[in-house]
Amino acid sequence: MGYKTICKECKKHKRIVGKGVCEDCMAKNLQQNIKQMREKKGPMYEKWKKNLKAGLLKVKKTPDSNVEQSKSIKQIISQAKIRPINLKQCPACLAINKSRAKKCAICRIPFA
Repeated sequence: MGYKTICKECKKHKRIVGKGVCEDCMAKNLQQNIKQMREKKGPMYEKWKKNLKAGLLKVKKTPDSNVEQSKSIKQIISQAKIRPINLKQCPACLAINKSRAKKCAICRIPFA
């Protein structure tokens, strides 16, 4: 999976798993990051918080967020050019089938 070379943190010749660090250093860094997130302070928490705010601002500025909320479902479907699917319910087994089906997909009873 990894390859052996010198770790960037402990400077030992070990198997590298990611970002130039060995498994031991990776586990140590992960524990430190979890501790920072729980305490809500530290460089990892600040980086996460900055990226979260940037992501929320990006979502807030998208043109889709300006769409009126009062549109009816029919208007939304007609704009998206989606054809609504009519479904039939089998009286015997209560299974839901497509509208063009002539028989129930489960019990094979023909529709009236």
